[in-house]
Amino acid sequence: MAYHIDSKHNMCMADVIIASKYRGRGYGKAGLLLLCEQAKDNGMDSIYDDIAIDNTAVGLFIKCGFTEEYRTEEIIMLKKQLV
Repeated sequence: MAYHIDSKHNMCMADVIIASKYRGRGYGKAGLLLLCEQAKDNGMDSIYDDIAIDNTAVGLFIKCGFTEEYRTEEIIMLKKQLV
């Protein structure tokens, strides 16, 4: 779990990778919520992630309070307002 500032789009982007053998155990949700809390504590007002259109992780982000900003043929851009 990490986040970075995407200078091209001037937005805080989440980086979430869970090894396949650990998926489905709740680590993703716990980590994503902690990541959002840390980003907020560091002064970020929102956090985004662009997820491949066919990636089931979209459901995880929605459960953690993210909403769909837009989608293309390749990605779904998700956003969570932190403040």
